[in-house]
Amino acid sequence: MSKEFYIQSMIGKGAFGSVHKAVFVENQRLYAVKRIRVATCKRYDILNTVNEIRILANHMCPFIVSFKRAYMDAEHVLCLVMEYAIKGDLAGLLQRKRDMSQHMNDSDVWHYMLQLMLAVSYIHTFHIIHRDIKPANVMIDGDNNVKLGDFGVSKVMKTYMMYGQTQVGTPYYMGPEVLRCERYDERIDTWSLGCILYELMYLKHPFVKARNFIELRNCVLNTVVRPLSHPIRCSDLKILLQSLLKLAPRQRPHMSTVINSRP
Repeated sequence: MSKEFYIQSMIGKGAFGSVHKAVFVENQRLYAVKRIRVATCKRYDILNTVNEIRILANHMCPFIVSFKRAYMDAEHVLCLVMEYAIKGDLAGLLQRKRDMSQHMNDSDVWHYMLQLMLAVSYIHTFHIIHRDIKPANVMIDGDNNVKLGDFGVSKVMKTYMMYGQTQVGTPYYMGPEVLRCERYDERIDTWSLGCILYELMYLKHPFVKARNFIELRNCVLNTVVRPLSHPIRCSDLKILLQSLLKLAPRQRPHMSTVINSRP
């Protein structure tokens, strides 16, 4: 284990490893350390890890998790040191709101969505699709700003092609084209953002009634998502929601178009 970092409690666990809170000994600053046992990883998982390091190490966006360094500890575990989001993730925030039956106001919904859209627009500029955007991968820092993270399943797009038929990401946030095993492009991220926007607006997922993957697939492919009557939301949010959750990918806007259309 690196003598520079003191590893504390685990704050998350996923398919690619566990995430721990850690203290940088030199200045006592908090960081998040993702620990990955590469010795037991498949080649695919290792490539995903390398991909995440490359993306996090080179970005210049304030709404994407920043990367400090990587090292191998005494247990031969690869450790990725990233900024620590003191307020946890968006999934936790949404759950707390649900527990208190307390809806967000429109300005808070816009706050999180605009920052998320800026982060996604940024990676799309470099022909990167995230492919696993969900509330659990959206961190929130001490200033209440969004930090998009977990790029382990991201793909770099070739300018002349669309990716397809690999089912990646979390089922509840998968675009219909992925569920149909069709070719897809960066607008699968647009769909995922639409699902998150719905949750921010109404504190539930648009396809929450689905009990398994088959039901979810049927719901996504046969449901036109419409805004709910409660709570009352501004027309701009409802228009944005319906534009992001278009079944046909070509009808969904690119993030740069959405951002540039905002006053």
